[in-house]
Amino acid sequence: MDRSFSDASAFSTRYPMYVIPATKLMKMNKFVIHKELLAQGVVEEFDPKGKGKVIVVSHQWLSYDHPDPQQEHFFTLKRVLDRLRNGEVNRVEDYWLHSMMFRSSGITAKEWKDNFDKTYVWIDYCCIPQLESEPDPGTVQATSLAVQSIAAYIERASLLLVLAPVCVHEDTRQPCNFASWRRRGWCRLEMMSAILSPDVRVMVCTGAEATPFLLHPFEAPRLPVGQGDFSCCELGHQMGGHRLTCDKKLLRATVEEMLQAKVVSLQREGLAAEKNWHASVQRFFLQGLPEKEVPFCMADCAQHSSEQEDVEILQRFLRERFETCRSLETLKRHVGWTRYDETRAHTSGFTLMMCAAISDHTDAVHELAAEDPGLVNQGLKRQFYHLAFMWQNVRPLSAAMAYASWDTVQALLDCKADPKAQAANGMDALFFACCIGNLKNIKQWLVTFPDWDLERTLPMVGMSPLCAAVLSGANKEPALRALIEAKAKLEVKKRWGGRSALMCIIANNEDSQCDAMKVLIDQGCDVNATWTAHSSLFAGALKASRLVTKMLPDRPFAELAVLQGSTPLHFAAKRGDAEMVRLLVRANADVHRRNAQGRRPIDVARSFFGGQVPQSLSEVLLADADNWEAEDLPRLKLKYLPHAMVHQERLSWDSFSSSPVEAPKKSTLISL
Repeated sequence: MDRSFSDASAFSTRYPMYVIPATKLMKMNKFVIHKELLAQGVVEEFDPKGKGKVIVVSHQWLSYDHPDPQQEHFFTLKRVLDRLRNGEVNRVEDYWLHSMMFRSSGITAKEWKDNFDKTYVWIDYCCIPQLESEPDPGTVQATSLAVQSIAAYIERASLLLVLAPVCVHEDTRQPCNFASWRRRGWCRLEMMSAILSPDVRVMVCTGAEATPFLLHPFEAPRLPVGQGDFSCCELGHQMGGHRLTCDKKLLRATVEEMLQAKVVSLQREGLAAEKNWHASVQRFFLQGLPEKEVPFCMADCAQHSSEQEDVEILQRFLRERFETCRSLETLKRHVGWTRYDETRAHTSGFTLMMCAAISDHTDAVHELAAEDPGLVNQGLKRQFYHLAFMWQNVRPLSAAMAYASWDTVQALLDCKADPKAQAANGMDALFFACCIGNLKNIKQWLVTFPDWDLERTLPMVGMSPLCAAVLSGANKEPALRALIEAKAKLEVKKRWGGRSALMCIIANNEDSQCDAMKVLIDQGCDVNATWTAHSSLFAGALKASRLVTKMLPDRPFAELAVLQGSTPLHFAAKRGDAEMVRLLVRANADVHRRNAQGRRPIDVARSFFGGQVPQSLSEVLLADADNWEAEDLPRLKLKYLPHAMVHQERLSWDSFSSSPVEAPKKSTLISL
């Protein structure tokens, strides 16, 4: 986790990077606005040439005008830092499936314990200027400059800490957790900044006592910034009688700069394939962010009296401009294609045709195919684990299905691309579209190939396109409907997780998808279906994991051990998805069903949240008082407190007064 600042920064800082020494933050009792901390001398400007390490905190605000009105995030952060300082967190691992597929590794947290006095924290509310009700022009400008500097701040960090305990938004009353964090546009920007930085890992903590885990760069294409939720849009760009500028307009230039800086950095390092992928995928990452206005001279229209003629001239102008921008030479300029890239392409398989497919340059596909027809079916010659979906033998058609429009897919098919070609892991073009949630391409593929085998599963893992669509992609609910309409079977014996595992797959996904779950419930799927290993080999691995977790409670083993015999309710409870839990319970999910570990859904939640069950879960999972068990009863007398107000000590019942407000400061969340 060491950071080297000997090289020039890829991102520019337009406003100083202020940070809070972790030792000072541990003495605070709430998040304080930046201007006050600056006046008090609590925050200090970070020196990137120094020996300190920075933890950048990314979190979802819990109200429209304050990030943490009940100090839930603050106390969670303090407890997480305390665990790092005390060495309670020894090692943090990636999600087990990502580790298996992408060969990712964990990080050792020992350095945080040894160097806590040289650790600093950056969090938006405390470290950059905030726009209050009547901001002066200087504050507005400073805030804008600070926002443009976020990528630079994160690049200078050693860790991006995603702080996502289970809470409730004070204004909307909607649940806030890791799933809602993933939907927020600003949170996606911070995650993307970390992923594009050279050495910043992303660590997720879903509760004060929860076992943290890592995010893989694979997540970035699934969570484009412009497709995220923004408070300004939710408020109709009006607040307190003031007109709000849409954040999306401000962020396009920021995302463009981040991507361009990454491309320049990779080119300096001589990493041709990596550079070309990041250059090609820019269009995809910018989706949802307002494009720059196209300069157009209306003088050409002035001489025409017909409105229809004006429209035709404008359409012709835009079409000509569009076609010019998508020529082969434009593509080469866009990705910075050089002779070195051409040479490296012979050994990597990352050709200019692959760039054209990813960047959606339809005309360039035709030009390249005319020059060399063999490029159409040229696959990657090795694995690029750190580039999303760039596995060995991936061909341009599959890349286009994931990242491009149907026009480019059709161009490749017209140029004799093989629709049945598979990557080394068995994934075909439809799988790629399902994995990333490219809904238009999924639908058009099903129309173009009405007899496509939708029941084919990947070797080893047993995933079908339907599994891929609900497991990893965006647009889960409409993609699910499209595949069902195309006669994809909801129950397949050799599918990942067993015959009836689709509901388990949806419930276990980090993106809360109640709409997709409702589709399956309406289709008559069993809400109490259990996850079952699809092969005897995998069943043996799961059994071994259950044994290992008794001695070595690491997150990857825990993720594996919980699978066998779990219902959708187990998985939703594990993630702290209160909304999904309520939906399943209303659909008659059994709150007392035990998995192969002998655990009920609430037991699984307790395990993954470090003994602390979020109140929103326990209220639903223990609503049936007639079926409480001995392990539940003693703790029900305790008063519920905000989820993050946790302390190491186990208090007696007398430590709590009749009112949560009057409870002593050394409080603990109910431990169910």
